[in-house]
Amino acid sequence: MAKSRYEYVKKFEQESILLPETYIVVRVDGRGFHKLSERYEFEKPNDSRALEVMNSAALQLMKAMPDILLAYGDSDEYSFLLRKGCELFERREFKLVSTFASTITSYYQFYWSQIIPDKPLGVDRLPTFDARAVCYPNAELIKDYFRWRQVDCHINNLYNTTFWSLVKSGLTTQEAENKLLGTLSSDKQEILFKEFGINYNNEPEIYKKGTVFVREVDFEAETTDLSKRQAQRLQKKLTKSEIHKLHCDIIKDEFWETRPFWGILKADILSFSHEINSLAEADAPSFKTTAQLIVCPYFSSGTAYATDSSTHSWLLNAVSISKGEIFSPPLLMTSFNLPLRHNLPLSSNMPKSPVLKYVLPSWLKYEFLFADSSLR
Repeated sequence: MAKSRYEYVKKFEQESILLPETYIVVRVDGRGFHKLSERYEFEKPNDSRALEVMNSAALQLMKAMPDILLAYGDSDEYSFLLRKGCELFERREFKLVSTFASTITSYYQFYWSQIIPDKPLGVDRLPTFDARAVCYPNAELIKDYFRWRQVDCHINNLYNTTFWSLVKSGLTTQEAENKLLGTLSSDKQEILFKEFGINYNNEPEIYKKGTVFVREVDFEAETTDLSKRQAQRLQKKLTKSEIHKLHCDIIKDEFWETRPFWGILKADILSFSHEINSLAEADAPSFKTTAQLIVCPYFSSGTAYATDSSTHSWLLNAVSISKGEIFSPPLLMTSFNLPLRHNLPLSSNMPKSPVLKYVLPSWLKYEFLFADSSLR
C-alpha cells in the first residue's frame, strides 16, 4: 500500500485474531433462502437439485482449502472444520469469514448454472451467503457441535416433510402449522404414516441426515511449530488426500472413531487432562467458589455481554475462562448439571471474570471440560 498523508485512517481498522491452538469451525448460511426458494419454485419439502448445487459448492470449497478436515451440511447451510494448526490468513477472523462467504457464493452460482440450467438466476434474487467462525478447544466439543447440526437437520426435515404433506393434501399453510403446534417427533411420524402412508424411516438418508464430506488423511500430531518445508509437505499431503461423501449418522461414536484424523483430535484431550492432573494443590493458596450460570453458546475470541435471564434452560452451571472470555458448549452439551466446586490458586495478575466475582487461572477451562465424567 502506497504511503500518503492520509494513511493514518488505517489506524481505525481493528483486527480480530482467532484464538491459537483451537479448532476453527466456519459455518456458512444462505441469506434469504426462504424467498429465494419461492422465487425459483423449489420442490417441497426437499429439492434434490438445489441440494446437489449446495453439496457441489461445499465440496469445491473443501478442495480449494486443504486445511478443511470435515464438512457437514443440509439445506442451505454448511459447517467446515479447520485443523488446529491452521494458519490460513494468519487466523484473522474477518478474512476467514469473508473468504468463505464469498467463495461459497461464487461456487453456488456457478453450479446452479450447471445443474439447474432451466431456471436462470435473476439479478433481483441472487443466492448469497453469510459466514461466522467459532473456536473450539478440544475434540469432544467438535463432536458435539456436529452432532448438534445433525440433530437440527433431523428435526427440521421431519417437520418440513409433515408440514408439506399436509399442505399438499389441501390444508392451508396456517392450518398445517396449527395442526403441528406442540407435536412431538413421534406424533409427526404417526401423521405421516396414518394419513399419507409415509414411513419416515424410509426417506432418503440425504434428507434425514444431511451430507458429510471427510478428508481421509492420517497425519502426525498437530503442531504450529513447523518449519517452512514441513508446512509445505503437510499442505501437499492434505491437498492430495481423498475426500469422501457420506450420508450417515455422525451422532454415534462409530463415525468419529473410524476417522484417521480423529486420533490427533482425541490426543488433545489426554494432553489437557495430564496438564490438569500435574497441578498440585500446594502450588498456591486457594479458595473455593461455585460456578454460576453463563450465557454464550460457543467459545469465541470476543467478550460476551448478556444477562443471566438470557440463558434460561441452556446450562445450569459452567465457568468463565481467562481474559474475560466466556465458554459454553453447544446446545447438546448439558453435562454440567450440578454445582461445581474447585480450589483456585490466587494471583493478583489474573484477570477478573465477568461472570464470577473471583479470578480464574487460564488452565481452569480444561478442568471444567473434563469434569463431565468425574463430578456427576
